[in-house]
Amino acid sequence: MLFILGILDILSALVLFLLKFGLLGRLGLVVGIYLIVKGFFFLFSGDWLSLFDIFTGLFIFYFLISGNFLVIGYVFMVWLLQKGIFSLLG
Repeated sequence: MLFILGILDILSALVLFLLKFGLLGRLGLVVGIYLIVKGFFFLFSGDWLSLFDIFTGLFIFYFLISGNFLVIGYVFMVWLLQKGIFSLLG
């Protein structure tokens, strides 16, 4: 299961990167929902770092609505990418 979540985190980082260039808008909506749901699921099981997943999902919604990609988007991309890589290695 950890392997699948790692791959999905890496794919989410890729989608976030492509959203910056105006690609994959509808997939961005799906990824935003996925990150928020996953974040709340793990948050309620005691993992406080899942707040970053929730904030990333909310950032994706913010970007899709406003079209304004803030610098913090890069932080979210790196967060998802490193979390995915560590999930695959661990």
